[in-house]
Amino acid sequence: MNPAFQIHVTGLNLIDTMQCHLYLNIAHDHLSFVILENINKEFVALEYFNIDKEDSFTQMRDIMYGNEMLRKSYRKVCIIYNFPESILVPEALYDGEMNNASLDLIYGDLRSGDSLSEPVGEWKLFNTYRVPSALHQLMNQHFPHGNYWHSYSVLLKTKNHNGAEESEDFADLIFYPNKMIIALFVGGNLKLMQSFDYETAEDVSYHLLNICRQFNLDCEIIKLKLKGLIDEQSSVFTELLKYFLHIELSDRPANFKYDPAFEEYPRHFFTPLFEMAQCV
Repeated sequence: MNPAFQIHVTGLNLIDTMQCHLYLNIAHDHLSFVILENINKEFVALEYFNIDKEDSFTQMRDIMYGNEMLRKSYRKVCIIYNFPESILVPEALYDGEMNNASLDLIYGDLRSGDSLSEPVGEWKLFNTYRVPSALHQLMNQHFPHGNYWHSYSVLLKTKNHNGAEESEDFADLIFYPNKMIIALFVGGNLKLMQSFDYETAEDVSYHLLNICRQFNLDCEIIKLKLKGLIDEQSSVFTELLKYFLHIELSDRPANFKYDPAFEEYPRHFFTPLFEMAQCV
């Protein structure tokens, strides 16, 4: 498969990947990764693949075994699963024996999979989530020393790393093709973390307006922080401007280096990938 986005620095084949960290983000409809040269803290490669949901495992397997960069060995490998079946549970209420039952209760039992969990200590939460069994087995075989996280956990760790604005109400919006993740913070406290599929720009505004209504938030006051694959000229961005006065595009982390090859794309496009390297 050919990637939808591919950024390689000049001389990538000469870089010792045993001095690099590999970060993958995997969902039903995409697989993406970045490579960080750890000594100089510089990103040297990025690839993003759109995946057909109806044949996702086969396509991901072909990418894993066919992609030159994914066949190499790395000093550190982090796999971030980006599946919507996730439950954030307060530490005081967490019971590991209830993971499967809790996931079945909220999301149903039609999709089988492996249940994983991890502490998000900074927020006093546990994240319990479900991953397709065949995919998790594939990743374990391909990266036997890989570290696993869920995208919601990484997003929360990133907020802790950067410092959440305690006095402001804001929402982080991470955009993928036909999907977005919304993380709502009110007074510095997490109120909502959820994935939403969408087909039209109006779907996006509907979800956001509905959330504002449920939490009694004023669209003219709340701040939206956008990152990921959203274009300023897109119908989605135009639709958001109709209802929300405070919209900003998140910049990529300043504590890393970026080759000029990355300047060909808007700085917010791949921020979610770069932010993974800040906290996992």
